[in-house]
Amino acid sequence: MKKLSLLSLSLLIILFVGNSSAQLALNPSMTPQQLVQNVLVGTGVQVSNITFSGAPIAIAAFSNGQSTNIGLNNGILLTSGSASNAVGPNVQGGITTVNNMPGDIDLNGLIPGYTTNDASVIEFDFTPLSDTLRFRYVFGSDEYNEFVNISFNDVFGFFISGPIPGGGTYASTNIAYLPGSTTPVSINNVNNGTANP
Repeated sequence: MKKLSLLSLSLLIILFVGNSSAQLALNPSMTPQQLVQNVLVGTGVQVSNITFSGAPIAIAAFSNGQSTNIGLNNGILLTSGSASNAVGPNVQGGITTVNNMPGDIDLNGLIPGYTTNDASVIEFDFTPLSDTLRFRYVFGSDEYNEFVNISFNDVFGFFISGPIPGGGTYASTNIAYLPGSTTPVSINNVNNGTANP
């Protein structure tokens, strides 16, 4: 089995404020290093060069996901607003926090015609000690359904750089697509087809 060499990962989630059926438990006090080393990666992965760009209130560890409908028990919450807005349950429209932070050029490339703002970006180098590496993510947005196909388009990207095990090189390659397609994950691509219900 071939081992993967050093890879660089940018994990970008623009907004995670969805309609959850119970409350998440948040830990906003962990550093980006602690989040990656203690929450995101498991055993068999060496990480280094961990950086975060975004508003400090936009990132947190979450747990208690089993009591919600998000499908993950725990993980890292990256938002374009305030992580505390995602606790739930989501019973109010229009919850927002403007952080006056820049967007991200890689995310802009996923949604032509739109410009991102308040991006949360966590990046790190990693070396897996086996031949398979898996990450699970959930995308959600408080822009549903009011802004579908209108003026805002929240987006998620999972970019990887480094050697491809079978040959070649990833160069800031997005690997987060709708299943069986090359369609990026955004509110204009994942929705019920209606705006302003």
